[in-house]
Amino acid sequence: ATLQAVSAAMPAAATAHTAAPLSACATAVGPASLAAAAAEAELKERLDAVDLPGASAMQASRKARLRASILREVLQPPELAKLVGICSGLRAARELAAVS
Repeated sequence: ATLQAVSAAMPAAATAHTAAPLSACATAVGPASLAAAAAEAELKERLDAVDLPGASAMQASRKARLRASILREVLQPPELAKLVGICSGLRAARELAAVS
């Protein structure tokens, strides 16, 4: 089907109705899109001026929070928390004795 065949098959009211709002939208959006672009450029400049942590620092922070939440969840049973505390205390005592 060619464009002419499709246009001929469409009612005249449908083609007349769609042509008018498009040109009105294009002129009305122009200044607003320029203002949005200017605001976006200003926001980028301000964000560049602020010393934000890099992606690797943010990823490391996320991993640390995840590890802490996993450890907290694992140590919920009291007997497991007690066992981990005893083992870590024994390990610290051995290291202290080895260094002294």
